[in-house]
Amino acid sequence: MPKRPIALSKLIDALARLFVDIESSRLVVDRAEMDATVIAFDQRALFNWTNIVNEAIAQNKLRELVTIADEMYPNVPELKNGLRDYEQWAAKNAEQPEVIQTLIDQPPPALWDRMRRSIIGIALTIAAAFAAVGIIARQSQRLFYGLPAPRTHPISEVQEWTYEGLKFIGRTLVILIEYLTLNPLGLIAVLVAAGLVVYAVVRWRKRMTLLYKPVVAVPLLMALAIAKVFWYDVPTLKLDNVLTKSSYDMSSFDIPPLIQPRARTMWTSVVCSRVGSLDDPRIRAMCGDAPPRVHLQNLYGRFLLDVLFTLALWSIGARVITKLILPSRNLAWNLPPIWRRAALGGAGIALAIGIIGLPYAYSRTARSMKPRKVCTDDAGCYYQLCVNRRDCYAYVPPDTIERAGPEPRNAEITMDEDVLQVSFTEQIGTPEVNPQDRANRFPGGK
Repeated sequence: MPKRPIALSKLIDALARLFVDIESSRLVVDRAEMDATVIAFDQRALFNWTNIVNEAIAQNKLRELVTIADEMYPNVPELKNGLRDYEQWAAKNAEQPEVIQTLIDQPPPALWDRMRRSIIGIALTIAAAFAAVGIIARQSQRLFYGLPAPRTHPISEVQEWTYEGLKFIGRTLVILIEYLTLNPLGLIAVLVAAGLVVYAVVRWRKRMTLLYKPVVAVPLLMALAIAKVFWYDVPTLKLDNVLTKSSYDMSSFDIPPLIQPRARTMWTSVVCSRVGSLDDPRIRAMCGDAPPRVHLQNLYGRFLLDVLFTLALWSIGARVITKLILPSRNLAWNLPPIWRRAALGGAGIALAIGIIGLPYAYSRTARSMKPRKVCTDDAGCYYQLCVNRRDCYAYVPPDTIERAGPEPRNAEITMDEDVLQVSFTEQIGTPEVNPQDRANRFPGGK
């Protein structure tokens, strides 16, 4: 049996989205002057319009049917394009009437036939977002530590950014669990607030429909994305080279005055969650009397809110893009081609803005910073910081970073120390609570 043309499958899908019940579909059939007595109407929209379109082909009324639908829902290119492509296909098979006749008995088109481009587009978007998270997280960490640029372009390191993307997801889940232990009531409050927002949207859906239009939704989406980035992500942009200067002090960074208060708040959580217990007047002035766990709680909570708002933006953005791409019964969403492209571009920019800043801020705040520590009896210890599989550097506190050679076979490898905590402690110059621990970690005197 010949397969139904893709164009006809898309046409059936468009009609099923525009006329979802039997009453509206019967109105189109009657205005197209078709014989409705031979049509098997169905409550399921896709089955219903499969039967109608098949019968329209049999009655030679498909053009009239599509014309009526286009008059009722203008700016839906799937209608005219589907009719045009089908007529071209039918013209090629005009000498084989049995081929066209077989369409009348075929079942509804499969999801792949109806939404091939949409499915491919969704898959590519997810892959691009995953790649962006991995690449940006790795590059942000490199700049944060002050490491040289890699010898290969990060985009070509597929295995590297795939690993970084998976690591980002895993670390986010770990932070969620740790935050639950630090502040269970706070997490429950956020979840309850999110639930109330969802309830309000469902409860007053009809009222919100007045605002749910592309002329409002797309600019609002862009404004929310920009606000989210400026509040959670932009303040971390200048936090670079933290291992080679007195980075515990905010004056070592060149922070623009506009974002300096927010950057100070975020960086204080990073520093005090690591060295807040040191008995040093500078740390006391910065961290106050709160213990490190409180600053860690603030650090994790801020990151989880960043993740939550990013997911919310992407959920709203995906819905907006879907409404713009697919035919809609709401005429406001069936925009002329040029305005549809502009709206899709604006929504896409909002999604890009929303996600780009998240992995950048993650690598400077909530990321696990426990690299491999390599120790040998003769050469002492160093922390191995890698920008990729081939380019690794040895960091020896307080400020020495040089290219690392192969790991000695007799080296002792551990991964239980936070390199940022070690660096801050060295920068402050305060003896650690346990001097013997310091001697064990750096037996070479480095």
